[in-house]
Parts: sequence; structure tokens; C-alpha cells
Amino acid sequence: MIQIRRAISDDAEFIAETYRPYVEDHWASFELTPPSAETIRSRMAAAGDQYPWLIAEDTTPLAYAYASAHRTRAAYQTSVDTAIYCATSAQGKGVGKALYSTLLEVLTAQNYVMAFGGIAMPNDASIALH
Repeated sequence: MIQIRRAISDDAEFIAETYRPYVEDHWASFELTPPSAETIRSRMAAAGDQYPWLIAEDTTPLAYAYASAHRTRAAYQTSVDTAIYCATSAQGKGVGKALYSTLLEVLTAQNYVMAFGGIAMPNDASIALH
């Protein structure tokens, strides 16, 4: 059974390792170098409670999702960007959909009204999810 919870600092290793192939093998992340677990911890800490990071897990973590600031102008204060990354073993099993649904519920409860997800093409899995 999939459980979804807030990510904690101890999840940074899983997040970094899950994210690594998306950076190294694809361009969907828009990063050139995979961030370390320590960099992930810093990003999570900077997000604080304002921008949630979530983990989907059964007995072990399977996927993560997070929100971040959309733009810096004041009128965008109720908007966020979203991202989601699944471990290879979790792809195509509904984990991403469940995690994304929960992320959007949390963001709605936080009074965000717009959530933007960018897709670098081609990316059939992301298109299907969104």
C-alpha cells in the first residue's frame, strides 16, 4: 500500500539517487550536474513549510514530488512550479499520479491557486501523468 508523507532530511539520499539519472540521461530536469544529497537537503531546508516536498513509499521510498516558487513578482505569490520524479521500479504503476494528487491537495490547502508543471519533450511518461 502506497503511503505519502512529507519528505525529511533523511530522504535526501533517496531523492539524489532517484534524480541522478534524470539529470545524467535526460534533459527534463534542466540541470547539467546531478546535485548531491547535501544539496538536496539545502533545497529542502530553503523550501521550509512554504513549498512542500513529499515522498511516496511502500516499505521503501518510490518517488518524490515538490513545489517551488513560480516567479518572483508579487502577483505570482499564489503560484508554484511542481516537479515529480519516480524511481525506475515505480514507473507506470500509479505512484506518480497518487503522489501528484496529494501534492496538489497540499498546495490547495496552502492557498496556492496555480501549479505549473513543465515538460521537456519528448517525455511520454510526463505527458501521460499531466
